[in-house]
Amino acid sequence: MTNSQCPAIHLKKDREYSIKNFHPWIFSGAIDKMEGNLQEGEQVAVYDNGNNFLGVGHYYSGSIAIRIFSFAKETINENFWERKINKALELRKNLGFVNKSENTAFRLVHGEGDGFPGLVIDIYNQTAVIQPHTSGFLKMADLLAEILKKNKELKLESIYLKNNKTVTQETEINSGKFLFGKQTELIIREDNLLFEVNIESGQKTGFYLDQRINRKIFGDYIRDKKVLNVFSYTGGFSVYASRGGASIIHSVDSSKSSLEGIKKNFELNKIGWNENEIIQQDGFDFLKNMERDFYDAIVLDPPSFAKKLSATAKALAGYQTINSLAMKKIKQGGLLFTFSCSQAVDTFSFRKMLMKSAISSGREVKFIMQFSQSPDHPVSAFHPEGEYLKGFLLWVG
Repeated sequence: MTNSQCPAIHLKKDREYSIKNFHPWIFSGAIDKMEGNLQEGEQVAVYDNGNNFLGVGHYYSGSIAIRIFSFAKETINENFWERKINKALELRKNLGFVNKSENTAFRLVHGEGDGFPGLVIDIYNQTAVIQPHTSGFLKMADLLAEILKKNKELKLESIYLKNNKTVTQETEINSGKFLFGKQTELIIREDNLLFEVNIESGQKTGFYLDQRINRKIFGDYIRDKKVLNVFSYTGGFSVYASRGGASIIHSVDSSKSSLEGIKKNFELNKIGWNENEIIQQDGFDFLKNMERDFYDAIVLDPPSFAKKLSATAKALAGYQTINSLAMKKIKQGGLLFTFSCSQAVDTFSFRKMLMKSAISSGREVKFIMQFSQSPDHPVSAFHPEGEYLKGFLLWVG
């Protein structure tokens, strides 16, 4: 489809500057007029108030009204999307993520970071998982699957469309299904460690690929330490703790299925139980009631506390609660690895919250290292909101 064939949206006067700076979001308040009765996810061409072309994107009725995927005047067809996917793949190849025997999973498409606002595609061995977070890309799922299927470098045997209930309800398109191939047991290799991935019922697309580098760094710091992994999910940090030589590993999560995943991942990596434990309990409750001065290293990697900006204050209060408790109860000289995956909480706010937590704990606390998401989760220079994962290594005296 050429730009002239798309329904046109014109912006209000002087509301085009962020788009000229290549930020991909246009908020509803910037729109002056629209052509016709637009449908959710419909492709539109955007113009400024003087009828100058700005870009092409998908339209939505929410506060983010348009997500731009091209700032150029070009035909949007299968070849266009294939070029973009190949460009994303080329980046992963240059970063060393493709065709590596020691690492068999990576993120191929990371939303705005790759010019696909609202789309994630993860690769697990020879399986691709497409996870649309917008109706525009959900409607394109079959086209995306065809492009992936014919890519000779990926050598895919199956493609799964991951369920997203909100987007599914908007479009009435069924997701949570295989578009190509069928389900097989997925055991991926990460830094030569083995992990089971459940793409159908697991969190995100099945595994937290964004923590890959941070897990490896963590493993280098915990030899002979007693480790607590809170909000452990399927135990990624716990498995790395074992390889790193931790003396005791306690993994805490409220989800029974996540704890079953830890058992499986320990089994895959031939990790014995000895004094290691998995504990089904709410992370907040465990931190409140846990023994003081027992753990030498604590990992706090909770799920997102803020899906929207309006929830930021409540999220920061939650982060402060768990970090204050961890700081108060960790052994003197202990290491606290703490993370937030809430996009609405920026790095500055997270660091400021940690300072407040340190004050309330009454302990001496030092910032040792800062963490972000794995390199296969790139952040566009024009879309800083894409840096959603942030974390710190803290020393607690």
